Amino acid sequence: MGGKYNVTQLIIAVQALSPKRKADISEAAIEVGLEVKVVPPYRKWIDGNITTNQLKALKIEDLLQRNKIELDNTN
Repeated sequence: MGGKYNVTQLIIAVQALSPKRKADISEAAIEVGLEVKVVPPYRKWIDGNITTNQLKALKIEDLLQRNKIELDNTN
């Protein structure tokens, strides 16, 4: 991980990415061992500023553009 430039994370800040494009970019980053994080929409920033705590790790639900499916494994 990191390669020539010692990169460890990819931060996606573009809100207007299509779900497919976001998935393609994220998949490529994950394949080379990068951690993918997403910047929240501007309206969720505190006082117009963003902190590193507001960056969220990418979840599969972010790429699917739907709610996750919960399985009932009690049987």
